[in-house]
Amino acid sequence: MSKKEKEETKNDEVKKSGNASFYILAAVILIIAVGGGYFYSKLSSSPNSAQAAKNTPRGGETRLTLSPARFFGNAAKAYKIAQEIPEVLDGLFCYCYCQEGLGHKSLLTCFTDDHGANCDICINEAIRAGELHKAGYKVSDIKAVIDKEFYRPKQ
Repeated sequence: MSKKEKEETKNDEVKKSGNASFYILAAVILIIAVGGGYFYSKLSSSPNSAQAAKNTPRGGETRLTLSPARFFGNAAKAYKIAQEIPEVLDGLFCYCYCQEGLGHKSLLTCFTDDHGANCDICINEAIRAGELHKAGYKVSDIKAVIDKEFYRPKQ
C-alpha cells in the first residue's frame, strides 16, 4: 500500500469517526430535549384541585419550617409549634384553603414559607393544635377537633 493510499484510508477513518460522534451527540441532545419536555409538561399540568384533593392524601411535607425567630407574637408561637410538632401539623388540613390556591400539602406547608405569618387561620389552627398536643391528644383526635372548630364552607 502506498503512502498516498494509507493517508486516504486514514482520512476516511477520521471522517467516519467524526460522523459517529455527530450522531451520538445528536442522539444525546434529542434524549435531553424529549426528557425535559416530558418533565416540564408534568410540572406545568395541574389537575383540577378538587379532584387532586380527593386523590391525594393530606401531608407529605418534607421541607423545614422557617425559624420562629423571624417572627413575633402569635406568628412566632405558631412557627415554634410547627417546628416542634411537624408530624401533627402535617396531618392537618389548612382551612384557609391554601392547598388549592398555593398548592400546599398540609397545615405544615404554611410554615415552610412566610404564608403562615400572614394568615390568622393558619396561626390559630397551629396554636390550637399545639394546645391539644400538649394536653395529650392523639393526632387523630387533634385532627377531629381542628376539623370541627375550623371548618367553614369554601367561598
